[in-house]
Amino acid sequence: TVGYWFVDCRCHGIDVTWFSLGDGSNSGNYYIQSVGDPLSPILARPFYDVVGQNQSSLLAAFPNEIEGDIQVTTSSEMHSAAVQLRRNLNRGCGSRIDLVGGYRFLRYREGLTIREHLNSTAVTGAVAVGTIIDVYDSFATENNFHGGEIGISTQIDRECWSLDLLAKVALGDMRQEVRIDGSTEIVVPSQTPLLSSGGLLALPTNIGAYSQHDFAVIPELNVNLHYALAEHIGITAGYSVLWVTELVRTGDQIDSQINTTQLPANGGTLTGAARPAPVLTNTSMWTQGLTLGVTWKY
Repeated sequence: TVGYWFVDCRCHGIDVTWFSLGDGSNSGNYYIQSVGDPLSPILARPFYDVVGQNQSSLLAAFPNEIEGDIQVTTSSEMHSAAVQLRRNLNRGCGSRIDLVGGYRFLRYREGLTIREHLNSTAVTGAVAVGTIIDVYDSFATENNFHGGEIGISTQIDRECWSLDLLAKVALGDMRQEVRIDGSTEIVVPSQTPLLSSGGLLALPTNIGAYSQHDFAVIPELNVNLHYALAEHIGITAGYSVLWVTELVRTGDQIDSQINTTQLPANGGTLTGAARPAPVLTNTSMWTQGLTLGVTWKY
């Protein structure tokens, strides 16, 4: 946060604030492998089969039939910037109250990818020994908020100590984007690899890019305690909480009801219900944080 007073009486000023959270490349991942021998674990991805009207699963590893692995990778990041004007409403001995208001931008993005690598080990069966199948599902979401913001800032000074309280709320438009992609590659020994559109949860019926606009609210509260080490230098510790409404997140966009007729391994031709379907489900999210820093006032 950078601030500037337009006049010496500190009645009118401007603040510019920016923050960034998360790890856009890799916030978390999960990996498991099974070699498919008689004592190895069974790996499977569950779904609801709308054709058979029952719970089912896609095998990734099964003793004496399939060896394989599953890797799940997630990512998330949030960025926000605000430009606010500040006007003093009241000040007395050791305290002041300011009105703040201006423009706010916020972006929140998430990514989820699921990869399966399968190798057929069954001597007898419909799939030839040594057949390799790679299944890929990808879900990505992006939320961009533009709106106006208004709030109250209070400062209380007691000798070397000071307490800052900032409560504000932003109202505006949230543009939500969802991108779904999937593919399956089947490599049969001595044959040309076959690459098809669609994995398991991402199939032709929901693959694509989707967007919509919604009205969103972003309340925020900041509490900071300062201690002055010298006339212009101090240290600070604080707590912040931010609530964002009308977000699309990757996990909420997964439709686990699958029409198995369009699976690449089954030929990929849809017959019956168009599932999975694009969802575009909204949710809200809390973000909390602790801060430690150094302040310089001039």
